[in-house]
Amino acid sequence: MERRRFAAGIAAAAAAPALLGAAPAPSHGDELRKAMRAALGDELDDRATARAVEPHIHDIGFDWHPPTAPLGRIDFG
Repeated sequence: MERRRFAAGIAAAAAAPALLGAAPAPSHGDELRKAMRAALGDELDDRATARAVEPHIHDIGFDWHPPTAPLGRIDFG
C-alpha cells in the first residue's frame, strides 16, 4: 500500500505544474543560473546585486559537497 501512495504522490507532484500552467523550473547549468539571477533581480529590485549574489547562492546550494573520508579512517569506537 505504501508504494501506491508514494507513486500517487509522485504522479501528482509531477502533474501539478502542467495543471497549474506553470513551466518547470530549470534544474541545472546556465538556464538555472539565468533563472536565479532573474528571480533575485525581481525580488531585490537590483540587477547588479543579483549578479553579485547569484554565484554564491549557486555554489552553496548546487555545487558544494561536504568533505568525505574513507571508511577505513573513521573511528567508530
